[in-house]
Amino acid sequence: MAQCSVAFDAFVAGTSSSSYSITTTKPNELIMIAYNGWPSPGNGPVKVDGNAACKIKTAFDNNNSGIAETYAYAAAAAGVHNIVCTEPNYSSPYFLNSAASFYVNGCTLTCANVVNSDTAWRNCITGGCVQKTINVATANSMIFCNAENNNGLGTSYPFTWTGATNLTDLHVGNGIESSQAYKFAAATGNYTVKACNAAPNNNGCGGLALVLAVIKPCSPCVLPVQLDKFECGPGNGSIELNWSTVTEINSNHFNLERSFDGVNFSTVATLKAAGNASNPTSYTFTDFGARNGTNYYRLEEIDLDGNSQTFDVTECSFSNAAVGTVYPNPNNGSFTIALGASTSVQTIVVMDMTGKEVYRQDIQPGTVSDNYIVNLPAGCKGVFMTKVLNGTQQSAMKKIVVY
Repeated sequence: MAQCSVAFDAFVAGTSSSSYSITTTKPNELIMIAYNGWPSPGNGPVKVDGNAACKIKTAFDNNNSGIAETYAYAAAAAGVHNIVCTEPNYSSPYFLNSAASFYVNGCTLTCANVVNSDTAWRNCITGGCVQKTINVATANSMIFCNAENNNGLGTSYPFTWTGATNLTDLHVGNGIESSQAYKFAAATGNYTVKACNAAPNNNGCGGLALVLAVIKPCSPCVLPVQLDKFECGPGNGSIELNWSTVTEINSNHFNLERSFDGVNFSTVATLKAAGNASNPTSYTFTDFGARNGTNYYRLEEIDLDGNSQTFDVTECSFSNAAVGTVYPNPNNGSFTIALGASTSVQTIVVMDMTGKEVYRQDIQPGTVSDNYIVNLPAGCKGVFMTKVLNGTQQSAMKKIVVY
Protein backbone atom coordinates (compact mmCIF):
# COMPACT_ATOMS: atom_id res chain seq x y z
CA MET A 1 0.00 0.00 0.00
CA ALA A 2 1.32 3.47 -0.87
CA GLN A 3 2.69 5.51 2.00
CA CYS A 4 0.23 8.39 1.46
CA SER A 5 -2.76 6.05 1.76
CA VAL A 6 -5.38 5.53 4.43
CA ALA A 7 -4.46 2.28 6.20
CA PHE A 8 -6.29 0.12 8.73
CA ASP A 9 -4.69 -0.12 12.19
CA ALA A 10 -6.86 -1.42 15.04
CA PHE A 11 -10.30 -2.80 15.74
CA VAL A 12 -12.28 -3.55 18.89
CA ALA A 13 -15.25 -5.91 18.78
CA GLY A 14 -18.64 -4.49 19.66
CA THR A 15 -20.11 -4.76 23.12
CA SER A 16 -23.49 -4.25 24.72
CA SER A 17 -21.82 -2.00 27.25
CA SER A 18 -21.91 1.76 27.00
CA SER A 19 -18.15 2.00 27.72
CA TYR A 20 -15.30 0.18 25.98
CA SER A 21 -11.77 0.91 24.73
CA ILE A 22 -9.70 0.75 21.54
CA THR A 23 -5.89 0.78 21.38
CA THR A 24 -4.27 2.69 18.51
CA THR A 25 -0.60 2.16 17.64
CA LYS A 26 0.18 5.37 15.75
CA PRO A 27 -0.37 9.07 16.41
CA ASN A 28 -2.99 11.10 14.53
CA GLU A 29 -5.39 8.24 13.78
CA LEU A 30 -9.10 8.53 13.02
CA ILE A 31 -11.33 6.27 15.12
CA MET A 32 -14.55 5.25 13.33
CA ILE A 33 -17.30 4.22 15.77
CA ALA A 34 -20.28 2.00 14.94
CA TYR A 35 -23.21 2.64 17.29
CA ASN A 36 -26.12 0.36 16.40
CA GLY A 37 -29.31 -0.84 18.07
CA TRP A 38 -33.06 -0.75 18.47
CA PRO A 39 -34.71 1.59 18.08
CA SER A 40 -32.71 4.77 18.62
CA PRO A 41 -29.12 4.89 19.82
CA GLY A 42 -27.77 8.37 19.34
CA ASN A 43 -30.21 10.10 21.66
CA GLY A 44 -27.21 10.52 23.94
CA PRO A 45 -23.73 11.71 22.96
CA VAL A 46 -20.82 9.53 21.85
CA LYS A 47 -17.57 10.55 23.52
CA VAL A 48 -13.96 9.46 23.23
CA ASP A 49 -11.56 10.29 26.07
CA GLY A 50 -14.28 12.58 27.41
CA ASN A 51 -14.57 14.57 24.16
CA ALA A 52 -17.53 14.56 21.79
CA ALA A 53 -17.12 12.50 18.62
CA CYS A 54 -18.24 13.76 15.21
CA LYS A 55 -21.58 12.34 14.05
CA ILE A 56 -21.16 11.21 10.44
CA LYS A 57 -24.45 9.60 9.39
CA THR A 58 -27.55 7.77 10.64
CA ALA A 59 -29.42 5.06 8.71
CA PHE A 60 -32.81 3.79 9.84
CA ASP A 61 -36.01 2.46 8.33
CA ASN A 62 -39.10 4.61 8.41
CA ASN A 63 -40.66 2.61 11.22
CA ASN A 64 -37.55 3.27 13.30
CA SER A 65 -37.26 -0.37 14.37
CA GLY A 66 -33.52 -0.55 13.73
CA ILE A 67 -30.78 2.01 13.38
CA ALA A 68 -27.10 2.23 12.40
CA GLU A 69 -24.98 5.24 13.25
CA THR A 70 -21.36 6.09 12.45
CA TYR A 71 -19.22 8.55 14.41
CA ALA A 72 -15.59 9.66 14.03
CA TYR A 73 -12.96 10.90 16.46
CA ALA A 74 -9.42 12.19 15.81
CA ALA A 75 -6.98 10.58 18.27
CA ALA A 76 -3.83 12.69 18.44
CA ALA A 77 -1.78 10.24 20.50
CA ALA A 78 -1.27 6.51 20.19
CA GLY A 79 -2.55 4.44 23.10
CA VAL A 80 -5.76 3.34 24.81
CA HIS A 81 -8.86 5.44 24.10
CA ASN A 82 -12.07 5.06 26.10
CA ILE A 83 -15.32 5.26 24.13
CA VAL A 84 -18.66 5.98 25.82
CA CYS A 85 -21.97 5.62 23.95
CA THR A 86 -25.17 6.46 25.78
CA GLU A 87 -28.70 5.35 24.92
CA PRO A 88 -30.98 6.92 27.52
CA ASN A 89 -34.29 5.57 26.21
CA TYR A 90 -33.25 1.90 26.18
CA SER A 91 -30.84 -0.18 28.19
CA SER A 92 -28.58 -3.10 27.36
CA PRO A 93 -28.84 -5.53 25.61
CA TYR A 94 -30.53 -3.59 22.80
CA PHE A 95 -27.49 -1.89 21.31
CA LEU A 96 -24.03 -2.84 19.99
CA ASN A 97 -20.81 -0.84 19.82
CA SER A 98 -17.55 -1.35 17.93
CA ALA A 99 -14.74 0.80 16.55
CA ALA A 100 -11.92 0.70 13.99
CA SER A 101 -8.98 3.07 13.58
CA PHE A 102 -7.20 4.29 10.45
CA TYR A 103 -4.03 6.30 9.78
CA VAL A 104 -1.91 7.89 7.07
CA ASN A 105 1.86 8.11 7.42
CA GLY A 106 3.06 11.71 7.52
CA CYS A 107 -0.22 13.51 8.18
CA THR A 108 -2.99 14.05 10.71
CA LEU A 109 -6.45 12.58 10.12
CA THR A 110 -9.40 14.56 11.48
CA CYS A 111 -13.18 14.42 11.10
CA ALA A 112 -12.74 16.66 8.04
CA ASN A 113 -11.09 13.73 6.26
CA VAL A 114 -14.50 12.00 6.11
CA VAL A 115 -15.47 13.64 2.84
CA ASN A 116 -18.44 11.54 1.75
CA SER A 117 -21.02 9.36 3.49
CA ASP A 118 -24.29 7.78 2.50
CA THR A 119 -26.95 5.38 3.78
CA ALA A 120 -29.31 2.67 2.58
CA TRP A 121 -32.07 0.78 4.38
CA ARG A 122 -34.98 -1.63 3.86
CA ASN A 123 -38.21 -1.35 5.84
CA CYS A 124 -39.91 -4.11 7.77
CA ILE A 125 -37.75 -6.95 6.50
CA THR A 126 -35.74 -9.56 8.33
CA GLY A 127 -32.88 -10.88 6.27
CA GLY A 128 -31.96 -10.10 2.71
CA CYS A 129 -29.44 -7.58 1.44
CA VAL A 130 -28.89 -3.86 1.48
CA GLN A 131 -26.33 -2.10 -0.70
CA LYS A 132 -25.07 1.34 -1.63
CA THR A 133 -22.80 2.83 -4.29
CA ILE A 134 -20.57 5.62 -3.05
CA ASN A 135 -18.18 7.90 -4.92
CA VAL A 136 -14.51 8.12 -3.98
CA ALA A 137 -13.02 11.37 -5.27
CA THR A 138 -9.49 10.94 -3.88
CA ALA A 139 -7.24 7.97 -4.63
CA ASN A 140 -5.94 5.82 -1.75
CA SER A 141 -9.01 6.46 0.40
CA MET A 142 -10.74 4.05 2.78
CA ILE A 143 -14.46 3.20 2.94
CA PHE A 144 -15.74 2.33 6.43
CA CYS A 145 -18.89 0.18 6.36
CA ASN A 146 -21.43 -0.25 9.17
CA ALA A 147 -24.52 -2.48 8.92
CA GLU A 148 -27.35 -3.39 11.31
CA ASN A 149 -30.30 -5.78 11.17
CA ASN A 150 -33.22 -6.02 13.61
CA ASN A 151 -34.61 -9.51 13.00
CA GLY A 152 -36.36 -10.13 16.31
CA LEU A 153 -34.76 -13.57 16.70
CA GLY A 154 -32.63 -14.98 19.49
CA THR A 155 -30.40 -16.88 17.05
CA SER A 156 -27.37 -15.16 15.53
CA TYR A 157 -27.44 -14.73 11.74
CA PRO A 158 -24.05 -13.26 10.67
CA PHE A 159 -23.68 -10.72 7.89
CA THR A 160 -21.76 -11.40 4.70
CA TRP A 161 -20.11 -8.61 2.73
CA THR A 162 -19.59 -8.10 -1.00
CA GLY A 163 -17.10 -5.43 -2.04
CA ALA A 164 -15.60 -5.01 1.45
CA THR A 165 -13.48 -6.88 4.00
CA ASN A 166 -15.40 -8.05 7.06
CA LEU A 167 -14.17 -6.92 10.48
CA THR A 168 -16.71 -8.50 12.82
CA ASP A 169 -20.27 -9.74 13.24
CA LEU A 170 -22.20 -9.29 16.47
CA HIS A 171 -25.46 -10.49 18.00
CA VAL A 172 -27.21 -9.35 21.13
CA GLY A 173 -30.62 -9.40 22.77
CA ASN A 174 -33.70 -10.36 20.80
CA GLY A 175 -32.22 -10.31 17.32
CA ILE A 176 -30.02 -7.24 16.98
CA GLU A 177 -27.24 -7.99 14.45
CA SER A 178 -24.37 -5.63 13.74
CA SER A 179 -21.41 -5.94 11.38
CA GLN A 180 -18.55 -3.73 10.22
CA ALA A 181 -16.20 -3.90 7.22
CA TYR A 182 -13.77 -1.74 5.26
CA LYS A 183 -12.71 -1.27 1.64
CA PHE A 184 -9.42 0.26 0.45
CA ALA A 185 -10.06 2.40 -2.63
CA ALA A 186 -6.78 2.77 -4.53
CA ALA A 187 -8.42 4.56 -7.46
CA THR A 188 -11.10 7.20 -7.74
CA GLY A 189 -14.58 6.22 -8.91
CA ASN A 190 -17.75 4.55 -7.69
CA TYR A 191 -17.65 1.60 -5.28
CA THR A 192 -20.63 -0.64 -4.47
CA VAL A 193 -20.77 -2.37 -1.09
CA LYS A 194 -23.44 -4.96 -0.21
CA ALA A 195 -24.28 -6.35 3.25
CA CYS A 196 -26.46 -9.46 3.44
CA ASN A 197 -28.12 -11.12 6.43
CA ALA A 198 -29.61 -14.62 6.32
CA ALA A 199 -32.21 -14.21 9.09
CA PRO A 200 -35.55 -15.83 8.08
CA ASN A 201 -38.82 -13.93 8.00
CA ASN A 202 -40.71 -13.56 11.26
CA ASN A 203 -43.79 -11.79 12.58
CA GLY A 204 -41.88 -8.71 13.71
CA CYS A 205 -41.13 -5.65 11.66
CA GLY A 206 -37.36 -5.53 11.46
CA GLY A 207 -35.13 -3.49 9.19
CA LEU A 208 -31.77 -3.53 7.46
CA ALA A 209 -29.57 -0.41 7.65
CA LEU A 210 -26.20 0.45 6.06
CA VAL A 211 -23.82 3.42 6.45
CA LEU A 212 -20.79 4.00 4.20
CA ALA A 213 -18.19 6.67 4.98
CA VAL A 214 -15.19 7.64 2.81
CA ILE A 215 -11.98 8.65 4.60
CA LYS A 216 -9.56 10.45 2.31
CA PRO A 217 -5.80 10.87 2.84
CA CYS A 218 -4.31 14.27 3.61
CA SER A 219 -3.70 16.53 0.64
CA PRO A 220 -0.93 17.20 0.14
CA CYS A 221 0.54 14.26 2.03
CA VAL A 222 4.15 15.12 2.84
CA LEU A 223 6.30 12.14 3.77
CA PRO A 224 9.08 12.84 6.26
CA VAL A 225 11.45 10.67 4.21
CA GLN A 226 11.47 10.31 0.44
CA LEU A 227 13.35 7.15 -0.52
CA ASP A 228 15.37 7.17 -3.74
CA LYS A 229 16.50 3.53 -3.81
CA PHE A 230 16.79 0.42 -1.66
CA GLU A 231 19.09 -2.25 -3.11
CA CYS A 232 21.03 -5.32 -2.09
CA GLY A 233 23.80 -7.37 -3.67
CA PRO A 234 26.26 -10.14 -2.78
CA GLY A 235 29.44 -9.10 -1.00
CA ASN A 236 32.47 -11.01 0.20
CA GLY A 237 30.70 -13.74 2.18
CA SER A 238 27.86 -11.34 2.96
CA ILE A 239 25.05 -9.27 1.47
CA GLU A 240 25.57 -5.54 0.99
CA LEU A 241 22.52 -3.34 1.59
CA ASN A 242 22.40 0.18 0.14
CA TRP A 243 19.69 2.80 0.28
CA SER A 244 19.49 6.53 -0.24
CA THR A 245 16.97 9.26 0.49
CA VAL A 246 16.12 12.35 -1.54
CA THR A 247 15.10 14.42 1.49
CA GLU A 248 14.50 13.81 5.20
CA ILE A 249 12.40 15.74 7.72
CA ASN A 250 12.60 14.88 11.44
CA SER A 251 13.82 11.35 10.75
CA ASN A 252 15.20 9.45 13.75
CA HIS A 253 16.46 6.03 12.61
CA PHE A 254 16.08 3.17 10.15
CA ASN A 255 15.30 -0.42 11.11
CA LEU A 256 16.66 -2.90 8.58
CA GLU A 257 14.61 -6.10 8.71
CA ARG A 258 15.44 -9.49 7.19
CA SER A 259 13.28 -12.52 6.39
CA PHE A 260 14.13 -15.96 5.06
CA ASP A 261 10.57 -16.71 3.93
CA GLY A 262 9.33 -13.28 2.81
CA VAL A 263 6.66 -13.28 5.55
CA ASN A 264 8.29 -13.21 8.99
CA PHE A 265 10.74 -10.31 9.43
CA SER A 266 13.10 -9.47 12.28
CA THR A 267 15.35 -6.46 12.77
CA VAL A 268 19.02 -7.09 11.97
CA ALA A 269 20.30 -3.51 12.25
CA THR A 270 19.30 -0.04 13.40
CA LEU A 271 20.99 2.93 11.75
CA LYS A 272 20.75 6.55 12.83
CA ALA A 273 18.98 8.73 10.25
CA ALA A 274 20.04 12.18 9.08
CA GLY A 275 17.25 13.98 10.94
CA ASN A 276 16.81 16.84 8.49
CA ALA A 277 18.43 16.79 5.06
CA SER A 278 17.50 18.61 1.86
CA ASN A 279 20.17 16.79 -0.16
CA PRO A 280 20.53 13.06 -0.97
CA THR A 281 21.78 10.89 1.91
CA SER A 282 23.22 7.40 1.48
CA TYR A 283 23.26 4.46 3.92
CA THR A 284 25.00 1.07 3.80
CA PHE A 285 25.00 -2.08 5.89
CA THR A 286 26.80 -5.42 5.49
CA ASP A 287 24.77 -8.45 6.55
CA PHE A 288 27.01 -11.37 7.50
CA GLY A 289 24.02 -13.32 8.81
CA ALA A 290 22.45 -14.02 5.41
CA ARG A 291 21.61 -17.63 4.56
CA ASN A 292 22.21 -19.53 1.35
CA GLY A 293 19.36 -18.92 -1.07
CA THR A 294 17.00 -15.96 -1.19
CA ASN A 295 17.04 -13.38 1.62
CA TYR A 296 14.32 -10.72 1.89
CA TYR A 297 14.95 -7.25 3.31
CA ARG A 298 12.52 -4.57 4.44
CA LEU A 299 13.31 -1.01 5.51
CA GLU A 300 11.35 0.83 8.22
CA GLU A 301 11.89 4.53 8.96
CA ILE A 302 10.97 5.97 12.38
CA ASP A 303 10.37 9.71 12.85
CA LEU A 304 11.28 11.76 15.89
CA ASP A 305 7.56 11.95 16.76
CA GLY A 306 7.12 8.18 16.63
CA ASN A 307 5.48 7.95 13.20
CA SER A 308 6.87 5.28 10.91
CA GLN A 309 6.78 4.19 7.31
CA THR A 310 7.76 0.85 5.80
CA PHE A 311 9.21 0.65 2.31
CA ASP A 312 8.86 -2.12 -0.26
CA VAL A 313 10.68 -5.41 0.19
CA THR A 314 13.85 -6.14 -1.79
CA GLU A 315 15.31 -9.63 -2.21
CA CYS A 316 18.79 -10.93 -2.85
CA SER A 317 20.17 -14.39 -3.59
CA PHE A 318 23.20 -15.44 -1.62
CA SER A 319 25.80 -18.19 -1.59
CA ASN A 320 28.41 -18.59 1.11
CA ALA A 321 31.20 -18.30 -1.47
CA ALA A 322 33.86 -15.83 -0.34
CA VAL A 323 35.88 -14.10 -3.06
CA GLY A 324 39.48 -13.54 -2.09
CA THR A 325 42.24 -11.57 -3.72
CA VAL A 326 43.55 -11.48 -7.29
CA TYR A 327 47.36 -11.63 -7.41
CA PRO A 328 49.72 -10.50 -8.67
CA ASN A 329 48.15 -7.27 -9.83
CA PRO A 330 49.55 -5.81 -12.11
CA ASN A 331 50.53 -9.02 -13.94
CA ASN A 332 51.74 -10.28 -17.34
CA GLY A 333 48.48 -12.01 -18.25
CA SER A 334 48.82 -14.85 -15.76
CA PHE A 335 47.35 -14.43 -12.29
CA THR A 336 45.73 -16.35 -9.44
CA ILE A 337 42.25 -15.76 -8.05
CA ALA A 338 41.16 -17.10 -4.66
CA LEU A 339 37.59 -18.38 -4.43
CA GLY A 340 35.70 -19.62 -1.41
CA ALA A 341 33.51 -22.67 -1.07
CA SER A 342 30.25 -22.57 -2.99
CA THR A 343 27.19 -24.75 -3.51
CA SER A 344 26.84 -23.35 -7.05
CA VAL A 345 28.99 -23.32 -10.16
CA GLN A 346 31.28 -20.28 -10.08
CA THR A 347 32.36 -18.65 -13.31
CA ILE A 348 35.45 -16.46 -13.75
CA VAL A 349 34.95 -13.92 -16.54
CA VAL A 350 37.56 -11.39 -17.76
CA MET A 351 36.49 -8.47 -19.98
CA ASP A 352 38.31 -5.55 -21.54
CA MET A 353 37.10 -2.01 -20.85
CA THR A 354 34.72 -2.12 -23.83
CA GLY A 355 32.92 -5.06 -22.24
CA LYS A 356 34.31 -7.65 -24.66
CA GLU A 357 34.83 -11.02 -23.00
CA VAL A 358 38.40 -12.34 -23.38
CA TYR A 359 38.34 -15.25 -20.91
CA ARG A 360 35.81 -17.54 -19.18
CA GLN A 361 36.31 -20.49 -16.82
CA ASP A 362 33.70 -22.50 -14.91
CA ILE A 363 34.56 -23.74 -11.41
CA GLN A 364 32.53 -26.66 -10.12
CA PRO A 365 30.91 -26.47 -6.65
CA GLY A 366 33.27 -27.22 -3.78
CA THR A 367 33.23 -27.41 -0.02
CA VAL A 368 36.60 -25.70 0.56
CA SER A 369 38.32 -22.52 -0.62
CA ASP A 370 40.87 -22.87 -3.40
CA ASN A 371 43.15 -20.91 -5.72
CA TYR A 372 42.70 -20.90 -9.50
CA ILE A 373 45.23 -19.83 -12.12
CA VAL A 374 44.02 -17.70 -15.02
CA ASN A 375 46.08 -17.44 -18.24
CA LEU A 376 44.78 -14.76 -20.60
CA PRO A 377 45.18 -15.15 -24.38
CA ALA A 378 48.40 -13.79 -25.88
CA GLY A 379 48.31 -10.11 -26.72
CA CYS A 380 46.02 -9.08 -23.87
CA LYS A 381 47.45 -5.89 -22.46
CA GLY A 382 45.91 -2.94 -20.61
CA VAL A 383 43.14 -2.67 -18.01
CA PHE A 384 40.62 -5.49 -17.60
CA MET A 385 37.72 -6.31 -15.31
CA THR A 386 37.55 -9.74 -13.67
CA LYS A 387 34.17 -10.76 -12.34
CA VAL A 388 32.98 -13.88 -10.57
CA LEU A 389 29.50 -15.26 -11.16
CA ASN A 390 28.04 -17.49 -8.48
CA GLY A 391 25.26 -19.29 -10.32
CA THR A 392 23.41 -16.41 -11.96
CA GLN A 393 24.47 -13.82 -9.35
CA GLN A 394 27.55 -11.63 -9.61
CA SER A 395 29.54 -11.98 -6.39
CA ALA A 396 32.70 -9.99 -7.17
CA MET A 397 34.24 -7.51 -9.61
CA LYS A 398 38.02 -6.85 -9.63
CA LYS A 399 40.08 -4.51 -11.82
CA ILE A 400 43.42 -5.86 -13.05
CA VAL A 401 46.26 -4.33 -15.05
CA VAL A 402 48.09 -6.48 -17.62
CA TYR A 403 51.48 -5.21 -18.89
